[in-house]
Amino acid sequence: IANFYFHYAMLTINAFGLQNALERSAVDIGHFFARCHSSAVSCASIVTDELGPSGWLKYAPDSHFVMGSYAVLSLLKVRFLANSLNLCHLTISIV
Repeated sequence: IANFYFHYAMLTINAFGLQNALERSAVDIGHFFARCHSSAVSCASIVTDELGPSGWLKYAPDSHFVMGSYAVLSLLKVRFLANSLNLCHLTISIV
């Protein structure tokens, strides 16, 4: 679960960086885009590959479901951002 918390924290921090890059500094969009994508994929894969099959999720607090939902929503948002910025050359896969 520590890896999940780490990747969620990185996703949250880099989401603020991506928002700032979109508003003020277009040079940094690629950097924060990649970091948000990789953190969100890591969170989603930890939930689906480790926490789900272990049976741990039925005892998990609601906050873990909120965090997992935020990670998946971030993947959808990043995919929409890639399409709107015409970043079609990037390979984006949703878990």
